[in-house]
Amino acid sequence: MFNWLVAILPTWFPWFIILVSIIGYFVLVVLEMCRVLNLGLRLLGRIIVLALLVSGLYVKGRQDAISFAKEEVAKTVVAQQAVTKKVETDYIKKLNEVKGKNDVIYKTVTTKDDSMCNLPKSFVELHNSAAQAAVPDTTKRTDGSSSGVALSTAEQTIVENYGLYHQISEQLKALQFWIEEQRN
Repeated sequence: MFNWLVAILPTWFPWFIILVSIIGYFVLVVLEMCRVLNLGLRLLGRIIVLALLVSGLYVKGRQDAISFAKEEVAKTVVAQQAVTKKVETDYIKKLNEVKGKNDVIYKTVTTKDDSMCNLPKSFVELHNSAAQAAVPDTTKRTDGSSSGVALSTAEQTIVENYGLYHQISEQLKALQFWIEEQRN
């Protein structure tokens, strides 16, 4: 509750309060021996000395707890940074592997089969609908007319889409691993 106040107090402050309470106690003892204080003042003096001692010990304990918590946070931050660096390194490595494989696959797409295959509009519309997560218009799919899209163009698009899928898949795996490691 008062951690913000305790945190801004210098570390010597609780020791000062404890020292004042000890000095106050000895002053009370001397004054009591000299019979200078009446019963009411002696009781008030003891309450004040005890309150100073307890508050000094409390502030010292809170400062120690705050210091310990800061150390633990610093350790956690260092550990999290190490995990983040490892995940980033592994992710970049996997991403480069996926991109490399996708580039090899993309290079195998040729135009030699374009003349042998005439892609219907229904295929192109179905593919585009699936890519946009939209329900296709089924009335356009029945005529069987040519789309004018070459087979190699469709192959390139499919290879690019699956390549992107695998890149995002690796990113998601890396994020899931990062989250799991942050919990530990």
